[in-house]
Amino acid sequence: GLLACRGSKRASDDTPAVQAPGPVDGEGDGDSAAVENGDAQGPAIHAAAHDATIRAPLDATPSPKGERVYYTAFRRGAEEDVPGVFSVAADGGGDIQALAEGAPLTAPVNIGVSLDGERLFVADSAYGDAAGGAILSLLTSGGTPSALGGTEGYRPTGIAIARVEGEEQLYFTGRHPQTGAAGLFRIAPSGGAPNAVLSGAPFSDPSGVTVSAKGDAYV
Repeated sequence: GLLACRGSKRASDDTPAVQAPGPVDGEGDGDSAAVENGDAQGPAIHAAAHDATIRAPLDATPSPKGERVYYTAFRRGAEEDVPGVFSVAADGGGDIQALAEGAPLTAPVNIGVSLDGERLFVADSAYGDAAGGAILSLLTSGGTPSALGGTEGYRPTGIAIARVEGEEQLYFTGRHPQTGAAGLFRIAPSGGAPNAVLSGAPFSDPSGVTVSAKGDAYV
């Protein structure tokens, strides 16, 4: 399942535990879980979101104020599973909200949220007729995702949104559509022409990325 570590440092720390209802059943059926501080043996795990019809969470991100968690996963279907974007209260209460399901989502491997909490960005590595992938965008309230202009064909696999030098920037990992070189790219959240932060060696198959306020990227 999906593990959300809220306020957890080390098992020996005296920080408050974060509780969420329901146990994790260990069968990977789509439980989202919160990790609380446990005893010396390690943290205790409780399900934060449980729906047997939603499985294989791929990635998650909290809202800027930490009130909700947005995540990508698959809903079980009669013939095949359907990719989707879902939302749940960060404290584990309430129902799971489906924000988008099915086309144009294909392989929503990573997700991020804008700094104002209004918009989600999903790295879909197989989006489009040519399966070239794109960053998809949708409102946090839900709706049909659309490709962020300029990101089509980059086969994105990782996303990070950060304010660098006073400007909100979306960083993503993927491959350049023309050269096929793996790299780290940057684009405005409104779209445009991506700039290559670095492409080619030493990158081989970059995926996850995070960016500090100074603009230092870790891939």
